Amino acid sequence: MTKPTTDTVPVYGPEIRALAKLTPEDTNRPALNGIRLAGEYAYAADGYVLMGAQVRREVPAEGSKAIDPGAVTLDAHPFAAAVKSARKNDPAVVTSITPGMALVHSGITTTGVGVIDHTYPDLTTVIAGFVAKEPVATITVSAELLAALLTAVKTAAGTATRNHDTPVTLAIYDDGSPVAVKAVNVDRDIFGFLMPMTCGENTEAGRHDRIKTIGTATGEVTP
Repeated sequence: MTKPTTDTVPVYGPEIRALAKLTPEDTNRPALNGIRLAGEYAYAADGYVLMGAQVRREVPAEGSKAIDPGAVTLDAHPFAAAVKSARKNDPAVVTSITPGMALVHSGITTTGVGVIDHTYPDLTTVIAGFVAKEPVATITVSAELLAALLTAVKTAAGTATRNHDTPVTLAIYDDGSPVAVKAVNVDRDIFGFLMPMTCGENTEAGRHDRIKTIGTATGEVTP
């Protein structure tokens, strides 16, 4: 049960709107329709994919009596619409959280958003099996290029239908090595490789490794 509170919870719009894209509008399974606020983070899941984002809650001013209102799950799509005008330096504020409703203030607009009495997604349960383990290998890649590669493999495989996803295998052979993508359950070989990125302290200044052409008549050529 959601604990009633009148304390404020500042949240930012871009993260909430991104999380809402993962949530369905399923009247038969309302637990999937929510964005869960817990601690400094917000989470959403559709049953297959889970995403979390730090919503950068403001630290209460010194001497403030505000307390953490605890975890609460809000109806995702109305919540995303309510914080539409929230910007980096202009957070939306969630107040008056009760078992059935929360008020979201964004700009000059106040919107009532339904509270879902459910703990889904419970991140602790989802990651309990591997949270203490080290990854076998890691690679940093461009989100845009990874999405483009997966889309290209999906198009070439031609197996996606309304009720049939396109299965692919992802392989990382060593830290910093290219990530390999291979279509599964197709009658021909369809694959791709994505080169890693090298990011410094400024993550916006990422540098891509380049694919080298091997075995040409003139030897190795770097584009």
